[in-house]
Amino acid sequence: MAFRTEGDQNAHRQAARDMGVKWARGATYCIVDEWQNGRTPTAAARNELTAWHNAGCHVLPLLFYPDEYFRIPGTISPPNDFNKFANDCYNMISALQDMEPNFEHWNEPWINEWAWNGGTAQEYRDMIKMIWDKVKPNYPNVNLIGGGSVPFNRDILYAKNSTNTGYADGSVSHAYGVPLASQLGTSAVQMYLDKNYSRTNGRAGAWQTELGVKETDFSSDQSTWVARCIAPDYLKHMLAGHIADQPVKVFWFAYSTAGFAGGEYNIYNKPAVTAYSTMTRVLEGTKMVEGLYSNSKAIWGYLFRNDTSTDTRARAVVYANADWFGEGSNPTDTYSGTMSLSGSGLEVYDYMGNQITNLGNITLNPLQAVYILGNMTPDELKNILNNADFNLKTEIKVSPLSFNGAVVAGRTIDVQVENIVNKPRNATLTLTPPSGWTLSSNSIAINNLQPGEKRIVSFPVSAYSTNSNNRYNVSYSLSIQGKSRHRPVLRPYRQLLPPESRLQLMPT
Repeated sequence: MAFRTEGDQNAHRQAARDMGVKWARGATYCIVDEWQNGRTPTAAARNELTAWHNAGCHVLPLLFYPDEYFRIPGTISPPNDFNKFANDCYNMISALQDMEPNFEHWNEPWINEWAWNGGTAQEYRDMIKMIWDKVKPNYPNVNLIGGGSVPFNRDILYAKNSTNTGYADGSVSHAYGVPLASQLGTSAVQMYLDKNYSRTNGRAGAWQTELGVKETDFSSDQSTWVARCIAPDYLKHMLAGHIADQPVKVFWFAYSTAGFAGGEYNIYNKPAVTAYSTMTRVLEGTKMVEGLYSNSKAIWGYLFRNDTSTDTRARAVVYANADWFGEGSNPTDTYSGTMSLSGSGLEVYDYMGNQITNLGNITLNPLQAVYILGNMTPDELKNILNNADFNLKTEIKVSPLSFNGAVVAGRTIDVQVENIVNKPRNATLTLTPPSGWTLSSNSIAINNLQPGEKRIVSFPVSAYSTNSNNRYNVSYSLSIQGKSRHRPVLRPYRQLLPPESRLQLMPT
C-alpha cells in the first residue's frame, strides 16, 4: 500500500493493522531526501521502521529525490552531483539495511521528462551502477530495485548493446488501470526481463510500487467499481509471479488521511478499504497453487493453499471477466451471470465480506471477486470448481469474419464461435442473411464445442444481390442448451471492390 507521508502516520499504521497490509512504500525518514548534504536521521528512521514492523508491515525505503541539489533547480531532475547522491544513498542503506534489505531507485525516471528532466538514459544507468558499486561490496544481500515501467525496463534499464545495463536486483512498474488480461501479460514480460537481464537474475522479483484506479475512470457507481478492482488487480500480478516463479510485491495507490497530489486515487474512508480487508482476511498466509479456467475467457479463477496457519482450508477466488473501453466508461457486463457449486464443507463470501449461503445461485458480476473456502485439499476444491455450472450472458462468443474473396454463388458467410466457459457446449447458430440474399441453410448445429475451442461455421451463399454502398447487414440468434442468445444486428460487412474482383472484403 502507498501510505502517503502527508497523513497521520499513527493512523496509517493502525489502518495497516486493520486492513492486513504487509508492505508500505516509503516512510517519513526512509526517503533519501531526508539524508541529503550529510544529514543522517538514523535514530528517527529506525524508530519509524520499528513502529511499522510492530504494525505487521514492512517498508520499502526510497532512494529519491535529492531536491536540494537537482540539476534544474526547482524541477525534479537528475542530481547535479551523482557521486554525492550515491553517497547519500549509501549512508541511508548502511543505516537501515539490517531492518529492511530492499531499496527502490529513482521514481519514474522518464528520459528528459518527469522525473528525469534534462537527463539521458546513459546517465540513469551510470547512476544506478554507481550506487551498486558503493553498496554491494559491504552489503551484498541488499536488493536495489530499479526501472519504472515495462517499456522503460526493456529500453533503458536492460537496453541491449548499451553500457552499465542491468544493475538492479528487481524492477519497478506502475500498472495503473482497470485490471484486464493485459496486466497479466505485461507483468509476465517484466519478470522475464528481470530473470534474463538483471545482474542477479531478478532475485528480488517484480515490484508494482504503484497501481490502481480512480473514481473518474468510471461513469457511475464509481467508488464501488474502485472497490471491485482491488482483488483482480492483485491477483493478476500474483498469477504472473506464480507462472514466472518470481516474487512479486503490489502496492495499491494510495491511502492517506490528508490530501496529496494524486489524491483522486485515495481510498481513505471508501468501500475499497473493506474490499482490501476482505481480500487479506481470506488470502493472508496463502500460496497460489495455480490459475483456474485458463481456457475460459469469460471467467477468472485462482486456487490457493494455506500451510502457515491453523486454518488450513483451501481457498479460491472467482469472478466474471469484463471488457473496458477507456476512462469514463464502466466495464461491460458481457460475461455476468451465476455460478452453481456442489459439495460440502464450503464457505463463500462476496468481495465485501458478506457470506453467500445459496451456493446454487452465486451471482457473478464483472471484476467482483467471490471468495471460496473449502475444508479440503486444494485439489479437491479445484475439482469442485472445474465442475461448477456457469450460466452467463455470453458462453459462446460469436465473431463474424471478413469475406475471403468476391461474393459469388457458392461462397460462404463465415462466423467464428468460441466456447468461453468451463464445460463443452452444444448450440445452434441461426443466421439471417442480407436483404436479397439466400443461404443454402440458415441454421447450423454446433456440437461438443470444448472449453477454449474456436470453430469456423460456414453458411454457403446460394443467391445474392449487391448494393451501391457495398454494405451488407446480417443478424443471428444462438441457442445454447435451450438458452437463447440473440443479437438483432450483426456488424455490417463492407464490400471494398466489385463482386467480380478476387480481393478480400473487410468488415467495417
